[in-house]
Amino acid sequence: MNMKRIISIILAVAAMPMAATAVKAQSAYDAFNYSTQDYYGTARSIAMGNAFTALGGDMGGISINPAGSGVYRYSEIAFTLGGSFSRTNASGMALSGHSPSETGFSNNVRNAQNVFTMPNFGAVLNFNLHRTRGLKAVNIGFFYNRTQDYNMAFGGSGINAATSWAGALAAGTNGISSSRFDRNSYFSGLPWGSVLGWNTGAISNFGNAPDTEYAGITENIEQLSDGSYRISTGGDLDQRASYRTYGNKSDLIINAGFNFSDIIYAGVNLGFVMMDYTMDRRFSEYAVNPLDFQTGFVSLRDRYVLQTTGRGFYAKFGIIARPIAGLRIGAAIQTPTGTTISERWFEDLDVVSNGGSSSDGTPEGNFNYRLTSPFRYNLGLAYTFGNFGLISFDYESVNYGSMRFKNTDRSTDGFDAINDDIYRLYGASHSFRAGLEININPYVAVRGGFNMITPGELSLQGNSGNNTYIYSGGLGFKTNGSFYADLAFRYNDNPDIYYKPYADYIDDMPSPQLRVKNKLMSFVATIGFRF
Repeated sequence: MNMKRIISIILAVAAMPMAATAVKAQSAYDAFNYSTQDYYGTARSIAMGNAFTALGGDMGGISINPAGSGVYRYSEIAFTLGGSFSRTNASGMALSGHSPSETGFSNNVRNAQNVFTMPNFGAVLNFNLHRTRGLKAVNIGFFYNRTQDYNMAFGGSGINAATSWAGALAAGTNGISSSRFDRNSYFSGLPWGSVLGWNTGAISNFGNAPDTEYAGITENIEQLSDGSYRISTGGDLDQRASYRTYGNKSDLIINAGFNFSDIIYAGVNLGFVMMDYTMDRRFSEYAVNPLDFQTGFVSLRDRYVLQTTGRGFYAKFGIIARPIAGLRIGAAIQTPTGTTISERWFEDLDVVSNGGSSSDGTPEGNFNYRLTSPFRYNLGLAYTFGNFGLISFDYESVNYGSMRFKNTDRSTDGFDAINDDIYRLYGASHSFRAGLEININPYVAVRGGFNMITPGELSLQGNSGNNTYIYSGGLGFKTNGSFYADLAFRYNDNPDIYYKPYADYIDDMPSPQLRVKNKLMSFVATIGFRF
């Protein structure tokens, strides 16, 4: 499946009803979507922008640099709770000289989706070896840390007399003989969306045209004097689209950290990835006036659901050096993550005309495969100003062009074209993180952070408007005893998403498109005990 604008969901979704079969339906966008990471962590690490490669001493930072546990001089247990709040504003776009009212989706629609989260919890056990030099301590850690939140919902609506979902399905089915369609055709190598459209009457043959040519139930047909046919949308359609994703990706981490003479700290993580992702896409179109349609079309409602689970593994190695008092330098590298992914999908379609109604649903599609996500490496520099506070900077890079799909037997049979797309469309993404902490007094600290992440899509690089910007801040409270508590707020300003519910199929007439502004806010609180 070729993709031209990878940030746009259109090419990962819009073609699915016409292209999905009982076998592989993966895309380069899927590889990117399942490979990205958005570190969460504790309230302290989130508030400081997760600029923790060189700092250590925090459970959130250990997922960024395993050597961070080597800094611990005590044992600790901590829990982080919070909420994720997605806000989207979708508006229709004018394309190729057409206004949004000509191509549908002229209405602005706002959506909100709120989810309770537990982004981090775990424990560090400190084993002091009571040595003055060399290996002074070994620390063992066990953590849960969220690395991606798929919480998002948006929608759009408008009146469109130029294109239709059924018309796009008909155009995408052209070339397939209708003699191959029946209610048992789903496992005969045909596109499931086309079989579904035929079974419900959303598409059909017409006139004296060959049985490989189709028109949608929303289209009128005029036979011309030369025997050819003119096909066009019958009248105004009230179109409504909604798109929702939810789920998350998280790591279970086993960590070991080592303190060498309070100068060099080293660590290793064994990470077990757990991913759950659901996409629920719905589209409907209603005849504003059914008398405009030769077929007596009244309404059409389509729903496509994709559910994905993944389990993977990686290793991460890190080091922190303290060459002089106050200065810390850190580095870490993460191996490629091998994830076994299971996908489940299905589609339902309901069609109503003045002749009656028809409904059908595809069988449940299932497919298992492997995804290899790329190496990650990060560098960090931090400086502490005595008891006053500290400042920290991180750089992280990941080359998404090295992502690869494989079969469960590790062969690439059937994935060569998609892997070529990945290599051609994706490249290195760079992350810059900064964090600041100021101690107001021995008990209260104020924190702030900033992230800038460049896109992994080669076509989007070089434009600052395609970067992701994350702003964060928070407060920390500690007592003379073992208890402490932290609060943090984070705001993700994400690049715009461009969404089409169905593909373009008429020359010089774009199908409806939404421009979606997607913002994600998080509030988290951490409580911990040191002993």
